[in-house]
Amino acid sequence: VSGIKTVLPIYTSNTRIRSGQDVKTVSVQGVTSTYFDVMNTELLYGDYFTALDNINHRQVVILGSDIAKELFPAGNAVGSYLSIFRNQSKRYLIVGVLEEKEATLGANFNSSIFIPINTFEQRFMNMSKVSSYICKVNDGVNAIDVSKKVENYLNDLVGSDYFFVYSAASIVEMADQVTGTFTSFLAAIA
Repeated sequence: VSGIKTVLPIYTSNTRIRSGQDVKTVSVQGVTSTYFDVMNTELLYGDYFTALDNINHRQVVILGSDIAKELFPAGNAVGSYLSIFRNQSKRYLIVGVLEEKEATLGANFNSSIFIPINTFEQRFMNMSKVSSYICKVNDGVNAIDVSKKVENYLNDLVGSDYFFVYSAASIVEMADQVTGTFTSFLAAIA
């Protein structure tokens, strides 16, 4: 589809993690090393994992801000380990903690953890399909037009029952429509 600059696959699964005696269920995201740049996330401290971490299936993890505060209330989690359960427990080195960020397009950064996508594929073998794709459009391109092209392409490819497409621009457009409806409704009541 023309107008797309980047396409990133994302795997998602809810799983249990443990740090010391704390055990909780969180959303683990398998992402590429470029995900954080595309999603405009910033680190509170530490580093992002690298393409080499991904290639080598390294067991490294980046924590969302809420998870980091819950598991490491005294401070810097980087250099510590946490266990991620999947059939058996595996230890992951914490390499970074994200700054607090509002949820975007269904992604809750603060209460998720992020591991390299190849590590995710290796550890969560029963995942037969990518959970979602993030597409970044070229500068100056209308995101709503591109999302409609993607929707048409996927509809032709697999049928409309197997996917849904949304963009930040379309969400803003829907919010404007809802606000307009409320304004009309309030005016009618008045």
